[in-house]
Amino acid sequence: MPRASIRKTLEPPLPFRLYTAREAAVELHVPETWLSAARQAGAPFPGGRTRPEWVLTWLHEHPDFTLKHHR
Repeated sequence: MPRASIRKTLEPPLPFRLYTAREAAVELHVPETWLSAARQAGAPFPGGRTRPEWVLTWLHEHPDFTLKHHR
Protein backbone atom coordinates (compact mmCIF):
# COMPACT_ATOMS: atom_id res chain seq x y z
CA MET A 1 0.00 0.00 0.00
CA PRO A 2 1.47 3.41 -0.93
CA ARG A 3 2.33 5.76 1.91
CA ALA A 4 -0.19 8.41 0.86
CA SER A 5 -3.13 6.01 1.09
CA ILE A 6 -1.95 4.71 4.48
CA ARG A 7 -1.75 8.25 5.79
CA LYS A 8 -5.20 9.05 4.42
CA THR A 9 -6.81 6.02 6.11
CA LEU A 10 -5.23 6.93 9.46
CA GLU A 11 -6.31 10.58 9.45
CA PRO A 12 -9.10 11.29 11.94
CA PRO A 13 -12.14 13.32 10.84
CA LEU A 14 -11.61 17.04 11.09
CA PRO A 15 -13.00 18.07 14.50
CA PHE A 16 -12.96 21.76 13.60
CA ARG A 17 -15.11 21.50 10.45
CA LEU A 18 -18.23 23.63 10.66
CA TYR A 19 -21.37 22.75 8.73
CA THR A 20 -24.00 24.88 7.07
CA ALA A 21 -27.59 24.24 8.15
CA ARG A 22 -28.13 22.14 5.02
CA GLU A 23 -25.00 20.01 5.63
CA ALA A 24 -25.85 19.51 9.31
CA ALA A 25 -29.41 18.51 8.36
CA VAL A 26 -28.03 15.84 6.04
CA GLU A 27 -25.71 14.54 8.79
CA LEU A 28 -28.57 14.47 11.33
CA HIS A 29 -31.12 13.03 8.88
CA VAL A 30 -33.64 15.81 9.52
CA PRO A 31 -35.21 18.44 7.25
CA GLU A 32 -33.29 21.69 6.90
CA THR A 33 -36.36 23.58 8.14
CA TRP A 34 -35.93 21.93 11.55
CA LEU A 35 -32.42 23.31 11.88
CA SER A 36 -33.54 26.72 10.66
CA ALA A 37 -36.21 26.77 13.37
CA ALA A 38 -33.66 25.74 16.01
CA ARG A 39 -31.32 28.47 14.78
CA GLN A 40 -34.06 31.10 15.10
CA ALA A 41 -34.73 29.84 18.63
CA GLY A 42 -31.10 30.28 19.66
CA ALA A 43 -29.20 27.13 18.67
CA PRO A 44 -25.47 27.78 18.24
CA PHE A 45 -24.68 28.87 14.68
CA PRO A 46 -21.62 31.12 15.04
CA GLY A 47 -20.90 32.73 11.70
CA GLY A 48 -23.87 30.89 10.17
CA ARG A 49 -22.28 27.46 10.67
CA THR A 50 -22.55 24.77 13.32
CA ARG A 51 -21.58 21.23 14.29
CA PRO A 52 -24.24 18.50 14.41
CA GLU A 53 -23.34 17.63 18.02
CA TRP A 54 -23.81 21.28 19.06
CA VAL A 55 -27.35 21.21 17.70
CA LEU A 56 -28.10 17.90 19.46
CA THR A 57 -26.71 19.25 22.74
CA TRP A 58 -28.81 22.40 22.37
CA LEU A 59 -31.95 20.36 21.69
CA HIS A 60 -31.30 18.20 24.78
CA GLU A 61 -30.80 21.32 26.89
CA HIS A 62 -34.04 22.89 25.56
CA PRO A 63 -36.69 20.16 25.83
CA ASP A 64 -39.45 22.78 25.60
CA PHE A 65 -38.42 23.65 22.01
CA THR A 66 -41.10 22.68 19.50
CA LEU A 67 -41.41 23.37 15.82
CA LYS A 68 -44.97 24.68 16.31
CA HIS A 69 -43.72 27.97 17.74
CA HIS A 70 -41.08 28.55 15.06
CA ARG A 71 -42.83 28.08 11.71
